[in-house]
Amino acid sequence: MPQANSASALGLPDGARGCQRCVGSCGLEAQRNSRSTIVNSIIFPIEVDDKWGYIDRDGRIVVKPVYPFQWVVRHEESFARFGLNGKNGFLDASGQIAIEARYDHASAFSEGLACVRVGMKWGFIDTSGHTVIGLQFDSADKFSEGVAAVMVGKRCLYIDKSGHTVLEPNCTRAFTFSEGLAAVEVKKKWGYINKQGEMVIAPKFRFANRFHQGLASVGVRDNFGFIDTTGEMIIDPLFEQVGEFNNGLAPAEITPAGRRRFLDQSFWGVIDREGRWTIEPRFYFVDNFAEGLAAITVVKDVEGGEDENRYLGGYINTAGEIVIVPRFQEAHDFHGGLALVCTDRFEELRGYIDREGEFVWEPTT
Repeated sequence: MPQANSASALGLPDGARGCQRCVGSCGLEAQRNSRSTIVNSIIFPIEVDDKWGYIDRDGRIVVKPVYPFQWVVRHEESFARFGLNGKNGFLDASGQIAIEARYDHASAFSEGLACVRVGMKWGFIDTSGHTVIGLQFDSADKFSEGVAAVMVGKRCLYIDKSGHTVLEPNCTRAFTFSEGLAAVEVKKKWGYINKQGEMVIAPKFRFANRFHQGLASVGVRDNFGFIDTTGEMIIDPLFEQVGEFNNGLAPAEITPAGRRRFLDQSFWGVIDREGRWTIEPRFYFVDNFAEGLAAITVVKDVEGGEDENRYLGGYINTAGEIVIVPRFQEAHDFHGGLALVCTDRFEELRGYIDREGEFVWEPTT
C-alpha cells in the first residue's frame, strides 16, 4: 500500500489538500462528521511529524494527525489516554478529545471508571469526566469485578463504585480481584482472599499474580510456577520468569542445564497447562500470545562484539513456527489484526503490520 510521507500529503494544517487515504476530506469538520462511521471500529494511533492521529485496520487515516500530544496509548473500553504538557486526558472511540488533559496521572477505564491522580491524591472519574469518587486515596488500582483496591495511609481497602469500603483486609499490599480472588501481602508473603475477605490461599509465596484462565503464577524462592484457584501447585516452580496463559499456552524462561543462572544466557519458550514445553526454549524473549501470535526477540550475531541493533523482534504461531521474520527493533502484541512495530533502536519510527508481516502503515515519527 502506498505510504504518504509528507505533511501535506497527510493533510496537516500546512496543506489544505485532501488525501485519498483519509475518510472524507482532511478537515477537522469532516472528522467530526465521520465520527459515527468509526466509533464502533478499532482505530490505531499514529504519529506524523510530532502530531498524533488515527488510522483504521486498512491503514486509512480516520483522524488527521493534528494533536500535539507527547504520547497516546491504544483504546480500552472505548477510551484512550494521552499526554499533553505533563498532564493526562482521554480520547473517545472516534479519536476526539473527550476529557481534557488535567490529571497528573490516569489509568485506563475499567468497568466504566478510571482512577486519576491530582497532586498526591487519587480518585475515580466516569466516562464523562465527572469525579464520582473524590480525590482521597494515597494509591488506587482499577475496578475489577465491581471493586477496586485503594490505600489510605497504610490501610488497604476495597471499595465499591459508590466509594464505600466493602473489605478491609489485614495486609500491607492488595491487588485487584480476578476470577473471584485477589492477591494480598501479609508479613512479606503473598496469598489470596475471596470476596468475603477470607484468606483462602495462605500467604506463603514470594510473589503472586492475578488469576487468568484458572491459573496464577506465584514466586517460590527464585522461581515461578502456577497454582489453581484452590492453591494447589499445578506447575512446579522451575522457571525464572513466566507470562500469562492464553488458550492453554504461556511463555516461560529457563536457564539450560549446566549453565549458571544470571551469568549465562537463559532462553524463553512456551509451556502448556501441564508445564510441558510445547515450544522449546530457544528465544531471547517470548511475549504472551495474542490473536494466535506471540512476539519474540532473537539475537543476531554481530561481528565485533555488542550491538543493540542485534536484538530483533518477530512473531511465532502456537506451533512455534516463525511466521513473521525477526527484523524489528521492537515488536508489540497483535490487537484488532495489527501489531505496532518499531524499526529504529530509539523506538521513534513506529508502524503497523498485519498478520502476514506486511506494513499497512509505514514507520513514521
